[in-house]
Amino acid sequence: MVHPNQEPAVIAGQGTIALEVLNQVPLVDALVVPVGGGGMVAGIAITVKALRPCVKVYAAEPLNADDCYQSKLKGELTPNLYPPETIADGVKSSIGFNTWPIIRDLVDDVFTVTEDEIKYATQLVWERMKLLIEPTAGVGVAAVLSQHFQTVSPEVKNICIVLSGGNVDLTSLTWVKQAEKPAPFQSVSV
Repeated sequence: MVHPNQEPAVIAGQGTIALEVLNQVPLVDALVVPVGGGGMVAGIAITVKALRPCVKVYAAEPLNADDCYQSKLKGELTPNLYPPETIADGVKSSIGFNTWPIIRDLVDDVFTVTEDEIKYATQLVWERMKLLIEPTAGVGVAAVLSQHFQTVSPEVKNICIVLSGGNVDLTSLTWVKQAEKPAPFQSVSV
């Protein structure tokens, strides 16, 4: 079995995201990446720091699932003791033995965000960008909008937020539940 975030080949494959970003956005100053198990942020960090060490790599995670933040703070792998409760179900897993050393050494900072911040950011992307993202992708957006992100150097101007995940459960979205009411129009037979 291939582990979804601790397998070195998977980590390397996820690093190709950074290749695309660096190629398409040559003036990028930072990448903000949602973190669960850490495979994606680890792969991106390896690639970015090998090719453009001055570019920052930031991890973003829910406050309710803050094992990456706690690990960076304590300087040692600190997995979540219990499965976290978060709307961002794509980042519920903890970083692991293969991703932790990479994150420790190459990720510049970790930002945590609340559930309300995740919901707000996700809905903002739906409304303003017309992209149907899942809350896991909203974690990175929420991090950039957060007060804590204001502490980032003013030299960091061009920021790429990785919108990861494509598992939108339409029945869990508020506007879909509202649509359970009868349609405001009559169906037409053709």
